[in-house]
Amino acid sequence: MSDKAALEARQEWERKLFAHATADPAFRRLLRTDPQAAAAALGAEFPPGLTIRVLPEQPRSVYLVVPPLPSLSEM
Repeated sequence: MSDKAALEARQEWERKLFAHATADPAFRRLLRTDPQAAAAALGAEFPPGLTIRVLPEQPRSVYLVVPPLPSLSEM
């Protein structure tokens, strides 16, 4: 999968997760307490050992996620 395709797939899953978390308080709780189970409930499969962290935004906070630098083998 190309980097662009991987990014688009991730963004699509994020949209699904956010939409469900906004519409369903029980799903929102599950997403916060067990993100793997919440994603699996929507059909997502992640590799074992992948860490998913969910942070609820606060009114006066902004979180920026900086992607990792490419490894030397990718350059």
